[in-house]
Amino acid sequence: MKKLYLLLISMCFTLLCSTAIMASPGKVTGVKQSGADTESIQITWNTVLGKDVYYDIQMSNDNINWNTVSGNYQSETDYKEYNLNSGTIYYVRVRARELTSTWDYTYGAWSDSVQVTTACEDVKDLTQKNATTSSITIAWSRVAGATSYKICRFVNLKEQVIGSTKNTYYTINGFNNRIAFPYDIYVKPVKAISTYSAEKTVKYSWDVDMLDAYRLKLVPGKSTAPKITHWWTFIGEADVEVNNVQYADGYQMEVYNAKGKKIQSSIMNSGGIGTHYKYANGLKRNTFYKVRARAYNTIGASTKYGAWSDYTWFSLGVKNSVKRTSKKIKIRWDKVRGATNYAVYMSTQQKAGYRKVATTKKCFLNLKKFKKKKLKKKKTYYVYVVARKKVGKSVYHSDGHEIIISYGR
Repeated sequence: MKKLYLLLISMCFTLLCSTAIMASPGKVTGVKQSGADTESIQITWNTVLGKDVYYDIQMSNDNINWNTVSGNYQSETDYKEYNLNSGTIYYVRVRARELTSTWDYTYGAWSDSVQVTTACEDVKDLTQKNATTSSITIAWSRVAGATSYKICRFVNLKEQVIGSTKNTYYTINGFNNRIAFPYDIYVKPVKAISTYSAEKTVKYSWDVDMLDAYRLKLVPGKSTAPKITHWWTFIGEADVEVNNVQYADGYQMEVYNAKGKKIQSSIMNSGGIGTHYKYANGLKRNTFYKVRARAYNTIGASTKYGAWSDYTWFSLGVKNSVKRTSKKIKIRWDKVRGATNYAVYMSTQQKAGYRKVATTKKCFLNLKKFKKKKLKKKKTYYVYVVARKKVGKSVYHSDGHEIIISYGR
């Protein structure tokens, strides 16, 4: 009887041990996406306790039909699947299996399925569409699968996110008439699901299409007032000089007469550095003109104009005449429309030594002295008249190169 009792105890112990050995591993928990690229996804999960535990990973397009994608000896708690479609949502699930003493496996329950996604393809057709003097607007083609877009800069080999949008355009502000170098900007599409946002990793500037400071433009700033560098009185022209404005592709010039009527509008198709020139033509003597300029450029499909410069007033040479008597020089000139007054200059040398001898609102002047001394009878004097126009605190003048010679007698 005692032997039978011991035998029963032994059989129960063996049965309990066998049951323990055959117990299934637990259900996998904590499955989540940890990485993505345009053709891959990466997942992790919590470890299942056991002696020889391996994992099976399955993927699905519809959360119904499943395919096993892991190897036979997946023992790590992370997995990366390659050769997937970009910007696409998949489903994954994981189960544990434990090797038994008879070289068989016991299987745990499948984890809950988890939604994962690959990153989208790169943005294409990135271009600048608009601008102001302090902002730029960029645009791009819609990327399949993208739920939003990050606008980034690449600074000191590091990515800097400056904004995000669900649109296919974005405006960046705060440039204050200048885009500092270096300035590399690019756009990354984002594929977001409830638990993860997939985007491409950018390590180097050549990994993506970028717009740099050489290709970006602001609307040009206000031009400085033009300068008149040469007068061509005999053909009715004047050389107008315009200083360079950053981001300009060219310049527009307008000329008005003294009555405010526009008589010329022309384009200087020249950007870049330095100064730019254009003839103001069809001009007449005896009137003041005013000229202004503005820079322009082309951004996208539109032409953008900077602010007009202040006006510069000018006039061709004053037509005058000189008569000489034994004691004085009689100077006469035509009235110049728009002139505030006239300045008369005299010298005993044709190309130097001129002094202003009078300022007058009249159109004639009789000179009896030069440098506080009476005129010498046999001395030759050189005279020219300049029409002057005062606008605010500025004084503009006509060409002063029409010199009249008064020969001595």
